[in-house]
Amino acid sequence: MNNYIDVEGSAKNINDALEKAVEKALQQLGVSREEITYELIDQKKSGLFGFGDKTARVRVFYDAGAGRRTEAFLKGLFERMSVNAAMNVAEEEDKVNVTLEGDDMGIIIGRRGETLDAIQYITALAVNRGEEKFVKVSINSENYREKREEYLKRMAEKTAERVIRYKRSIALEPMVSHDRRVIHAAVQEIEGVTTFSTGQEPNRRVVIASEGGEAANKEGQQEQQGARRRGYRSRGGRNRSRSNRTNETK
Repeated sequence: MNNYIDVEGSAKNINDALEKAVEKALQQLGVSREEITYELIDQKKSGLFGFGDKTARVRVFYDAGAGRRTEAFLKGLFERMSVNAAMNVAEEEDKVNVTLEGDDMGIIIGRRGETLDAIQYITALAVNRGEEKFVKVSINSENYREKREEYLKRMAEKTAERVIRYKRSIALEPMVSHDRRVIHAAVQEIEGVTTFSTGQEPNRRVVIASEGGEAANKEGQQEQQGARRRGYRSRGGRNRSRSNRTNETK
């Protein structure tokens, strides 16, 4: 059993505290006692001179598919965050899709989805820990990701119109790599403009420029110089720009 969760239980004596911890784990995992093993990894006493409740910290091992591992991890995480979230977990061959609902979605989504992205990232790490086959984890709430993508596409189109009208480059706000890829893909469909990324994380941003303009040419020259230093040849022109846009990982 490679998968485990750590849980705590409190009671007047350590045996009852351990039992409460195990019961909590069974509820989180949705499994029977026969499907787990566990070990006591820590115990504490509370109250003056240690006369209060005893707390048992237990590591519970279990066998489960990716969907169950995802649900168990998120339940424990949300408990520690003190937020309530109902979740619908759908497991595919190489992917787990999670949809969250509840009154605390603003906390879970965070500013521009940053908290949601962080939750998705650490959940994927936990779910794939010790596993030979990697499973992608996608977490969404209130259709936030679809709404965000539509917003980015509209912003890219409006900004591209301004670049064409005023013939000057416009730098967008710093974005995560996924959002930058959406911008690159949207602008790729618009004639007369191109995109490139500049800056370092977490302040890396997309610049929308006139195709063949000074800013775009300067960026292209820098990329060509970098490619020559690395021993590669740049294709140049529009194809280079599109390659840069579709391979946004920096």
